[in-house]
Amino acid sequence: MAQREGKEAYERGLQQGSVDRYVGFELQKYLLQLILHPLRTWRHFLSRPSGRLFLFYAGLNFILGFAGASGFFASNALLLGAGGPQAMRPAYAVSATGSIVLAGLIYLIASKIDYRKLLRNSLFALACIGLVFGLGLGPHPENLALTFSLRIFMFIAIFWIHLLFWNAVGSLFSNLESKRYFPLFIVAEILGEVMGSLGLEFGSRVLPAHAYCFVFSTLVVFGAAAFRFHPRFEKNIGKTSAEVDSLKESSFWNRGSWILASTAFSFWCAYSFISSGMDLIFNQIALENFGSGNSLTAYLGAIAFFGNSAVLLYQTFFSESLSLRFGVTRSLTAISWAGSACLALFLIHPNLRTAELSQQTLFFFVDFAAIALFSSMMSLVPASQRSRWLALTEGIGRPLGCFLLLALPVGGNLTDTLAVYRIPLFAGLLFMAAIPIPFAWIYRRHLREHLSSSDQDLKKNVV
Repeated sequence: MAQREGKEAYERGLQQGSVDRYVGFELQKYLLQLILHPLRTWRHFLSRPSGRLFLFYAGLNFILGFAGASGFFASNALLLGAGGPQAMRPAYAVSATGSIVLAGLIYLIASKIDYRKLLRNSLFALACIGLVFGLGLGPHPENLALTFSLRIFMFIAIFWIHLLFWNAVGSLFSNLESKRYFPLFIVAEILGEVMGSLGLEFGSRVLPAHAYCFVFSTLVVFGAAAFRFHPRFEKNIGKTSAEVDSLKESSFWNRGSWILASTAFSFWCAYSFISSGMDLIFNQIALENFGSGNSLTAYLGAIAFFGNSAVLLYQTFFSESLSLRFGVTRSLTAISWAGSACLALFLIHPNLRTAELSQQTLFFFVDFAAIALFSSMMSLVPASQRSRWLALTEGIGRPLGCFLLLALPVGGNLTDTLAVYRIPLFAGLLFMAAIPIPFAWIYRRHLREHLSSSDQDLKKNVV
């Protein structure tokens, strides 16, 4: 019954010339329509300003995901080969410091900048820096200072692009459009990362790892140049009058928004702590099993490919229906418990296979699933404060989780490292698994406040 109603609503939207009137269709239904009626669907998107914007930013996110996967995992392999696992700790520290500075900058100037222009200019600058690293590492691929700087650059660059992209699209689409388009943007990014990791896996047999600096720069500059073809649109397109007014106001967060943001901040902090710890241990296991050089680069590319492919399948065929079936609180519970269970399995039985499972679950599945979940919750935050929400929760929560690792030393071998990390990681996974319990109460209370509001737009956001 529900599927038939969804299909009928989608067909009515096509016939009436406005798919925007239908919001609740599932992603797999959309893909089916795209396959069965490609010309009609594409013509429909291209005939509408918001549709053209969606296609532009989906393509841009694909390119950025491709570039990010190629550059980040290549830089990871280079640093491991030059400095070993011990070099990862200071890299985490400097990367986290830079990320907090950038997130704080976004928080302070959130309402004073044009994110689209800043994203375009940033892409040009990052492409130039990546080109310099590629030229510098050519004659000195084992130089520790250069590989260390490259790893920090790639982490901060991807983090900065992530913040700017989501702030840019958040300022362009209405609440109703964002609920439909944002999951598709995530799918485009995952697909780009799948292609990037696949290229890394097979390309590393021919290309040295430092050559992916040129791949990163080429793709990023291509994304920046694409802004020349940015679709024209009217200011505040698709936004309701209440959303436009909220953009003009410097409204303050209410108490419920602060509590909700604090819960999301706690999740990102706990997640970053255990995922960074697992990433450090996994890198040490990979280095001991595959050594340095192209074999390590190919292995890391293979892990990223399979992890991103699994996330792509989930996000495409199961995410929407499971979210509608279980809701936000149960979805967060499932995400937290899945990551905690895989990490607990590795800590109890540490070997290469359980490390791969835990790394892929935490570093890919939990990460993208949480981004999709919390991005949908941003509709409950005043439009003028969404940039600050993103900077405060994910922007600062992630780096702080990395900082907590600095108190834990890295052993000379895997046994010593596990002896140091086992108890802190167990505590971290228990904390992350417990977060959904207070979150459920806070989130439902926040929804009741919106439902009792006289503002009809707030009620629509809840629905």
